Amino acid sequence: MALELRASHGHSLRLDIVGYQFPDGTVDSLNWLLIRFTVQVPGQEPWTKVDPSLETGELLSLARWFENMGTVDMRGPRPGYHFLEPNLSFSLVPVKGGKRRLRVHFDAESRPPWAPPRGQGAHSTAWVEFPLEEVDPKAMARWAHEEHARFPAREPPWD
Repeated sequence: MALELRASHGHSLRLDIVGYQFPDGTVDSLNWLLIRFTVQVPGQEPWTKVDPSLETGELLSLARWFENMGTVDMRGPRPGYHFLEPNLSFSLVPVKGGKRRLRVHFDAESRPPWAPPRGQGAHSTAWVEFPLEEVDPKAMARWAHEEHARFPAREPPWD
């Protein structure tokens, strides 16, 4: 199952969880998941990358963030969700007219080849975004829950 987002202005994103980074498990990477990003922005070639970008437990936190992103107060700092690895993150950004957009950031090993040089601050300069009214937070949360069921946290065999 994939998470697919498309914006009327031409941005698209597909996230697939390929599997555990090390299917047999190791001490330091037992629960890291390989994520395939497929990204399209107008005027650029589609870009695909596979990278270990999040752990199994982070999927549940991401599901909760997706469930609540429509009700986040935009008066404070830019609300976002960041994983332990900086490759992928999500944020909500205000736009004119009191609307908001979901922005998906790519950084570190997951920066696309067309991205401008990395900027300063907490968020990457490589991103795609989607008007909040064009995404379904409940479906996004369902995807994260279903993927967590497919790839649950694994306990070390030596416990």
